[in-house]
Amino acid sequence: MRKVLIAGLLGGLGATAFAQSNVTMYGLADAYVGYGKSANTFKQTRVGEGGYAASQLGFRGTEDLGGGLKANFNVEMGISLDTGNGNIPGPNLAFTRQSWVGLSGNWGAVTFGRQYTPLFRLTWRPDPFGVNTVFSPVTLWAQTDAQAGLLAWAARSDNALMYTSPSNLPIVGSLMYAPGESSGPSSRSGDYLGGSLTWSSGPLWLGYGFQQRRSGTAAAPVAVPSKSTSHAVAVNYQVDAFRVGASYGQQDVDITGIQKATLLSLHGQVNFGRHQVLATATLRNVADSPRDQQQLTLGYNYDLSKRTSLYGRITQLRNKGNAGASLAGAGVTVAPNSGNSASLIGVGMIHRF
Repeated sequence: MRKVLIAGLLGGLGATAFAQSNVTMYGLADAYVGYGKSANTFKQTRVGEGGYAASQLGFRGTEDLGGGLKANFNVEMGISLDTGNGNIPGPNLAFTRQSWVGLSGNWGAVTFGRQYTPLFRLTWRPDPFGVNTVFSPVTLWAQTDAQAGLLAWAARSDNALMYTSPSNLPIVGSLMYAPGESSGPSSRSGDYLGGSLTWSSGPLWLGYGFQQRRSGTAAAPVAVPSKSTSHAVAVNYQVDAFRVGASYGQQDVDITGIQKATLLSLHGQVNFGRHQVLATATLRNVADSPRDQQQLTLGYNYDLSKRTSLYGRITQLRNKGNAGASLAGAGVTVAPNSGNSASLIGVGMIHRF
């Protein structure tokens, strides 16, 4: 990471010292070559990005305002390394991964803008693949198959205001609200509310998170928004080179006839020298429906240096009943209502700067 330190003194009569500021430029460059297939209907060899972690370029900074108060900001764009375009949502380069400003002190932090949601941060913590959109089975938490009208689990929220309690305490809480900014016919269209509470002691970390999303948007408000609700608990335990974890959650929408889904993710990782072996499995079950999913990913990393790693991944998604979930982050599609499985194998390289 490159750091630019800015400090100055205002010369002349009545000169005063400006507070010290620093800005950090950082990023990831990640690409992989992979082969994906779904039954006999889809086969593809591709060069993609983000098989380990999404390629990105960001800037973050802080200014010491005195008395323990700091001003902070973070802007971060996603990059499709294989094409050079933006990847969230694309094709234009913009700070769509994160873009926020805020204040922090010994009382915690308040931030405003586009931010990661508390529920995403909760499920990210135990997953050794970091909820990677290409290979991590935890992305099944964003699946809506057999739950028509359910709003997908949100990793980020626009227009968000978030408070986070001090991070140096054993118990840390966060609360986020994002208005949908609709003027009618319902001012609640597109609203988001979420929060989390975590506890840590030595090698053990536990957490609970929730989110509520209402249908509609500012551009297309609805008179009576439906409400999609998610709850999750997560645990992570790490001792030396060994790490295990799990997360369990439920997702539901208040539409008559739509059943609740339960999700369970199990995680493991072992490190030895420059090598890491990773595994995650996720099961998604929709009540009173045969349309369920199971996904397993195995991974291997080899660190060439502190900044550069080679990696390999293999994942398989199984659709039960006549479900049609796809490996969307890798472009591996499954025919709707086919019940076909999908798989992807890839090798790649990541460089951090």
